[in-house]
Amino acid sequence: MNSTIDRNPEQGVRAELGHIRSIEGLRGVAVLWVIVFHYVILRNGKFDDPWLALVDRVRPLQVIVGNGYLGVDLFFLITGFLLTLPWFHHAAEGRAAPSALDFYVSSRAPHRPRLLRAARDPLRARGAARARHRILDA
Repeated sequence: MNSTIDRNPEQGVRAELGHIRSIEGLRGVAVLWVIVFHYVILRNGKFDDPWLALVDRVRPLQVIVGNGYLGVDLFFLITGFLLTLPWFHHAAEGRAAPSALDFYVSSRAPHRPRLLRAARDPLRARGAARARHRILDA
């Protein structure tokens, strides 16, 4: 297979479609929503906090902040939209679809060292524990 693989898929999407500020802003709102939700959940009733008092006094804020877990859904929805956008653009322009295999390989490449380390470390720990038991048993 002689296809070039974009090692940074996010840059590939931005290079092809440009930066969509409104979508990025909405994704930032989703992240902020989740952060505020956790702030309120973890601090509620434990501290004399003026921000918590404000949320408690204003019913619409209670509803919005109390459903902050929906920010995770919104974030993933937007991310999925951004990741599939090149396929939509190619289809609209009558071009061949981008390679799904190339995208999959390139999107996983940055995580490969961490995955290998995560698989290797428990084996090292097991070996160290066996060596320690052999020393103690001797």
